[in-house]
Amino acid sequence: MTVAEPQVEIISTVDESIISKIAELEKQVFGSGALNQWHLPVIIRHGLLFVLWLGQELAGASELVRDWHHLDKAFIIGFFVAENYQHQGLGKYFLAEILRQVLQENIIEIELTVDERNQAALSVYQQAGFYQVDYLKDEYGRGRHRLLMRWSKVKDER
Repeated sequence: MTVAEPQVEIISTVDESIISKIAELEKQVFGSGALNQWHLPVIIRHGLLFVLWLGQELAGASELVRDWHHLDKAFIIGFFVAENYQHQGLGKYFLAEILRQVLQENIIEIELTVDERNQAALSVYQQAGFYQVDYLKDEYGRGRHRLLMRWSKVKDER
């Protein structure tokens, strides 16, 4: 059996079939916090939507927007690898490829938030060079705290 090599693609056109697949996986991973068919076309048109493919299978997605206050900075709205593809090094590969491509867009700093209990995600982010810069109490509602993490091409603090 041949295992497909992972491929990362930036989605640049609104395709209902791809959006539906991403939205379904988003719902599985993020529940009520998932991006959906309304949000994803906006990200495609005004941000960056990365997808991770294994052959014809959608294995992950990530959505980024540029920071209006610091145009050399981006924010990762969501990042995930589908559950059946986790713990295979794909998250590390996917994030490294996103960073490589985003650097070509003159982005020197990227932030994201993560649930402090999500040790697998924290590990992927930390291995990629992200570090905690803040603790956001009740960020997504009462008892839904987040860690604000940052990756920086240059290690200066804003």
